[in-house]
Amino acid sequence: MRYFFTIREPQVSRILLVESGSRGLLEGIIPGIRKTYGNKIFVDLVTCYSGLPEGFHPENTAVYRVTDYRGPFIASWRETITRCSASSAAPSPS
Repeated sequence: MRYFFTIREPQVSRILLVESGSRGLLEGIIPGIRKTYGNKIFVDLVTCYSGLPEGFHPENTAVYRVTDYRGPFIASWRETITRCSASSAAPSPS
């Protein structure tokens, strides 16, 4: 928890965004990201939508569409996520 209560911000070279919900929400936050980190910040975007959201630039955005990843890889990923979620879930009240 070192530096938790300081104003210092970590050095940022890339940002990972997972688009879950309305595309308008994501398009609404990109101006703030650009204002804070500049227009050259590289963004990795995980999405199920086609096309690039407004405000994202193809030269500094990598898009990963969930529909491109199928088969054994995605099955093992889902199993890992399920296992992690189950182990971190709060115990149910008795």
